[in-house]
Amino acid sequence: MLTRRPGTAWQLTFADMLSQLLCLLVLAYSLKIQADDGRSMALAAIRGLFGGQAIEAMPPASQAGAGTTANYLTTWLQTRLADAPALAGMAVQPTGQASRLLPDPGLIRDREALRQLAEILDRSGRRVAIVAMSPTNDPQAWSRAAGSAAMLARALRDNGLAAIPRLVVQSDGDGLFIDVEEDGA
Repeated sequence: MLTRRPGTAWQLTFADMLSQLLCLLVLAYSLKIQADDGRSMALAAIRGLFGGQAIEAMPPASQAGAGTTANYLTTWLQTRLADAPALAGMAVQPTGQASRLLPDPGLIRDREALRQLAEILDRSGRRVAIVAMSPTNDPQAWSRAAGSAAMLARALRDNGLAAIPRLVVQSDGDGLFIDVEEDGA
């Protein structure tokens, strides 16, 4: 007769989990080393088994044209902005390891848009910088740019943004942008 030692029931569950994890890793590796058409067929079979829906993936960077390689954060932001009615027209540009939001000049007066933008920026969990560009090195232009950045940062904080945005004033352009950093550092 088999006797069970006390306190060892978790080992069977743990071994089962490790076996399933190993199977998942083997499956992921086999999908990685297959050619594109074989991978598509295998994924279609898996999708059919589990009733999943097909989604179109971004093309690999090697297949994407110049300027079209977007990082994950940019894609995430574009999706969230498209879902927010007051922000649907806001553009997002990838900038290295960050994403730059190009807000409408009237954003500061639209409370609902500010609330939705603050919620999206807060949900991203990333560090946010308000970047004001001054077209000249004139102190008054810098002061106006810094004032615009501070006003937008204050409006976002008042509408729910938890983290205090970093303010940046630069002299190499004109406009007001919101940079969301990829690594959150």
